[in-house]
Amino acid sequence: MPTPDLARSSSSTVAEILAKLGTDPKTGLNPTQVQERLIKYGANALPEEKKSAVSVLFAYFWGPIPWMIEAAALMALIVGDWGDLTIIVSLLLFNAVLGFWEEHEASNALDALKNSLALKARVLRSGEWQEVDARTLVPGDIVRLYLENRCQSPKNRARRRTPAPSLNREKWSQWLRRPERIRFSDAQQN
Repeated sequence: MPTPDLARSSSSTVAEILAKLGTDPKTGLNPTQVQERLIKYGANALPEEKKSAVSVLFAYFWGPIPWMIEAAALMALIVGDWGDLTIIVSLLLFNAVLGFWEEHEASNALDALKNSLALKARVLRSGEWQEVDARTLVPGDIVRLYLENRCQSPKNRARRRTPAPSLNREKWSQWLRRPERIRFSDAQQN
């Protein structure tokens, strides 16, 4: 996925970066520009790999324990013990179907949880602030961040060894009202 060339952007001003990205600082991006950039750069999300239902089901027949059960079924077939063969194969199938169903339900629950926790962002587009899904952010979007917003990229989360505490307005105001906190002007008077 290509990324915009912003070499030496650490020494550039905001206006220069917006000019390089082709963004108007007063109106932001228009819908046409957003669609073009979504096509060019892709969604602002990590790619998800979906497995087919058939491959998930067949995975329950592949592994050391299923191999032992399949070997027992093969021995029962060779010996001609149809009762044992029926029981072994039915238990193998029951285990595979039950495991597949549980994994399917867990996957649905995880998808529902991801959708309910979908991140939103406030961006300036077409001259007005809009709340959009974070996955539709593109290079050149002007994003409004508030104090209670947490802004983490997957790389930053992986690099951080300990989770940073979130600081919302209530915690911030409690910290400002602490009696033991000494103000600079108070320290000069003593």
